[in-house]
Amino acid sequence: MSQALSLYEDLFDSSLFDNESYEVQDYRFSGQTVKLLCSASATTDYDLTGQILWPAASMLAGYLAANPAILQNCTCACELGAGLGLVGLLAAQACPVVLTDHNDVVLRVLGRNAELNQAHHSIRCLKLEWNSQDDIEQILQISPDHKGFDIVLGADVCYSLKALPALFGVASQLLGGRLGCKFLLGYVSRAYSIDKQILIQAQIAGFSIQEVPNTRKDLGGSLEGVVYSLTLQERSGTHS
Repeated sequence: MSQALSLYEDLFDSSLFDNESYEVQDYRFSGQTVKLLCSASATTDYDLTGQILWPAASMLAGYLAANPAILQNCTCACELGAGLGLVGLLAAQACPVVLTDHNDVVLRVLGRNAELNQAHHSIRCLKLEWNSQDDIEQILQISPDHKGFDIVLGADVCYSLKALPALFGVASQLLGGRLGCKFLLGYVSRAYSIDKQILIQAQIAGFSIQEVPNTRKDLGGSLEGVVYSLTLQERSGTHS
């Protein structure tokens, strides 16, 4: 039985379930346009949900576009779980940006989207596993003075309870643990348990968390979205 299973694994090609057929779509926010290669639907692999655009990304991008002062003095921003890269590519109109994701298929379309947009500032696309200290250190090495990013961005990245400690831990590390630095989070409420744990886990990681006024939005189908602003209040230890 084990030999048969081994043979099956050798012959199995996971790429058969990948869908890398995309169409270009334009997204406009306050006079700014971002072009994205998007899939009409995600593949059967839940890990490839980054191939489609999720509502929190549009919410956070709209918030940044409507409030340009947020990025005015930013020397470099980093987006977590960038997916198609809408938020980070919009931010790249104001400052250099590092876009990160952990999936190789998603990283390929992310890189293509970076090439598709003629941003005013540099864009880099890098692989990041939130629990990989090696990945985190590599990305910190390209942050200003290797001390961390001024702003970390994330949209629709609170997808499970077990991922929350790693999310807030890596955000703290990429900010260099510097007091007052911000993590802007676009969030869509899909489960009360996650709603509650976001507040708890953010505070454990050393963040104060506040709902940004006038960003709460009814998305239909009982879904509601909001933008959170998280500010580092104390130096956090290393999360792994």
